[in-house]
Amino acid sequence: MSISNQSDVSQVIRNIELVKRSSNNFQILSQQLSTGKRYSSLRDYGLFVSKIINLQSVISTRESYVKTIDLVSFNVESYQETLNEIDGITRQVFKASGETPPN
Repeated sequence: MSISNQSDVSQVIRNIELVKRSSNNFQILSQQLSTGKRYSSLRDYGLFVSKIINLQSVISTRESYVKTIDLVSFNVESYQETLNEIDGITRQVFKASGETPPN
């Protein structure tokens, strides 16, 4: 084998490796585009895993706060309606008795 043939073979091997890497990169990009996710699992994020887990915990906590606030808001609205009804009944009682209701 001559030097020229060896360099040709070497070039072909480099080209094959380049094509393999490009194909792998293309598959990764295609998956990212189709799923909308940068990586398919947490281990692929490397050093950022702990930050991601912490952020997921913060998000979960805040979502719980929002659910609690929604529930409390519903309860407060119900209590307000009940108090308004009681106020209306009390005013009717005062009116029926001929007295003036307190403000």
